[in-house]
Amino acid sequence: MDIDETAKGGQRRADELEARLVDFAVRIVKLSARLPRTPAGKHVAGQILRSGTSPAPNYGEARGAESHADFVHKLRIVLKELNETSIWLRIINGSQLLKKELLSDITKENAELCRIFTASLKTARNGSKIDKMRNDKWDMENASFKFPFNRITLIVLDGAGIGAMPDAGDWGDAGSDTFGHICESRPLNLPNLRGLGLGNIRPLAGVEASANPRGSYGKCALRSNGKDTTTGHWEMAGIILERAFPTYPNGFPKAIIDRFITEAQVPGILGNFAASGTEIIKDLGEDHVKTGKPIVYTSADSVFQIAAHEEVIPLERLYKISETARNILRGEHEVGRVIARPFLGQPGSFYRTENRHDYAVPPPRANLLPLLSEHGLDVVCIGKIASIYDSAGVTQDLTAKNNEQSIDQTIRALNDDTRGLIFSNLVDFDMLYGHRRDTEGYARALEHFDARWPEIETAMRAGDLMIITADHGNDPTYPGTDHTREYAPLIVFGKSARRGVDLGTRDSLSDIGQTIAENFSLGLGAGQSFLCDISPNVTGS
Repeated sequence: MDIDETAKGGQRRADELEARLVDFAVRIVKLSARLPRTPAGKHVAGQILRSGTSPAPNYGEARGAESHADFVHKLRIVLKELNETSIWLRIINGSQLLKKELLSDITKENAELCRIFTASLKTARNGSKIDKMRNDKWDMENASFKFPFNRITLIVLDGAGIGAMPDAGDWGDAGSDTFGHICESRPLNLPNLRGLGLGNIRPLAGVEASANPRGSYGKCALRSNGKDTTTGHWEMAGIILERAFPTYPNGFPKAIIDRFITEAQVPGILGNFAASGTEIIKDLGEDHVKTGKPIVYTSADSVFQIAAHEEVIPLERLYKISETARNILRGEHEVGRVIARPFLGQPGSFYRTENRHDYAVPPPRANLLPLLSEHGLDVVCIGKIASIYDSAGVTQDLTAKNNEQSIDQTIRALNDDTRGLIFSNLVDFDMLYGHRRDTEGYARALEHFDARWPEIETAMRAGDLMIITADHGNDPTYPGTDHTREYAPLIVFGKSARRGVDLGTRDSLSDIGQTIAENFSLGLGAGQSFLCDISPNVTGS
């Protein structure tokens, strides 16, 4: 790990947090000026002005503390004043001194700052490996030993399973094998993945096991009850679902559709069946333009998708009716995501725009992403990752609509000065080739990823670790268009990581999240870490 880079990253995060506290203080000043000039209003204004503007200067003093004890003391003051401000905001709300809409955003920011400083104070008091900045710099003497890996990148090859799980038959997926069947379809040119250990996971036609793999390798079971995008990704972050999100291969119940039509105030709907997004606008787009009825459809995932031409149903209106659908789809019909799918064009040449918007079920707060960000670490999400977690814990969201863009954004993120997690999803494997049962397209996409691997590896630094996996299977040779219940491949590579370690068959994708958490001296409620197997500096936990 580059110590200078670590110091700069630590100082940047401290600068950003201080700026955030200053902005919060400015907002408090403006809020206090809005309070009525009655005796009660003046009293409350003075109290919240004092407590709400205090955290910023106290945090500035903490950064310049002369001792660790002084540093902790100043953090306690920051948290104390933030907690007091929270009480005054509740008093203002309860006594109706200001309208609720004026309090909503600042109350949320106050709560978020309280969470950040609660975690920071706990870390500082416990002497955790996540030593907070003092005097705007890290402890240089020991910086290189803080974490086994300074940054971990997790790339999900969406739908790229590596063989049926033992219970695949219960899901109608016996014999499914995404990687295996694609490799059998024709010789694949995957020299980089082979070198990392892909062929060591299990026999694959044309992908021989490497005698000296550059990475470590294994495969992960999906322990949750499901085989969809949300289930797989949530499990990676430590969330095990006992009940699968509902799917609707035969369309949504009439009661749901009727309620949607009434509450969204639309003239009816078109569709209501499982379909490819590009195919359904080709088939129903012209009728939609004529009638103004939104197109409702689903897929193998737990999704309620609403397609509409932007010149027929404007974006803001589409987003509004999507929010209505999200509010309807609760309880037994709580799908993983409601997705607004706008499109443009003329009959015969309709095309989807980039104005898609997802309305996800918020994941339980106890998962990897908030855990990292609340401890001052970066969580950079690429492609659809942020939407899968409803942006919980995300510190940066980089837009990417396809594999090419996701790879570009991953390289960009690796070149940035960050510390924590880079989380990227390559959606084309699943969306374009798995569901459409395009074996050759899938094969070419795997070769494309392999060809771009050298660029990704070049962008990695000495203290980086790379984990490549999948969220479920989507065998393009299998009957139907659904996902398949398969193991996920596991490839782990780092310039300073151990090589050639057989990580075996992992019980759960949550082992990945637990490994990332342990690397940063944290822990999740599910999963068994394999950090000790891949890092020379860790002897177990």
